[in-house]
Amino acid sequence: MVVSGEAMARVRFEVGAGEKHIIEASGSPWTAKVHIWVDGREITNKFQIGLSDRMYRFEVGYGERHLIELRIGGIVIVRFDLFVDGCLVGTA
Repeated sequence: MVVSGEAMARVRFEVGAGEKHIIEASGSPWTAKVHIWVDGREITNKFQIGLSDRMYRFEVGYGERHLIELRIGGIVIVRFDLFVDGCLVGTA
């Protein structure tokens, strides 16, 4: 799901089979600000400056661990690609 407003795009993904986690991210091409949350806890709050995409990597889970890679890019429209354990599972 992508929500756009006030020049900010926001996306929400659910990952995990038995152990569910919510990955949320927002990005603005106008302010270059990127935020990433896992289960409501902010893990990234930084500026992403430049024309190239940026990949953010982190792990989620305790009993059911997953490597999460979130690629954020775009010049005018922010694009999000979510990889779980190396497989593309969502694009917004």
